[in-house]
Amino acid sequence: MVVEAYTYAQKMGAKIISTSYNVDWLADNPIYLKLLSELTKNQILIFNSAGNKNQVNPKRPQVSDLILVSSVTSRLKPN
Repeated sequence: MVVEAYTYAQKMGAKIISTSYNVDWLADNPIYLKLLSELTKNQILIFNSAGNKNQVNPKRPQVSDLILVSSVTSRLKPN
């Protein structure tokens, strides 16, 4: 599904792809990695969540063609 979604976005002329998929299982998949490389060579930015469900050391940071984003919650109170 992920590969098909990215391919569809490219065909439709997308320049930015933003997803929150768990792509850890694809981190060493040659088809997925080749597609990401092709997309970035065509100047398409691919954003994805940096992790879900508080996983420790997910595989997705190994994928250099992804721009990973996250959110944090601060426990500090404003001054």
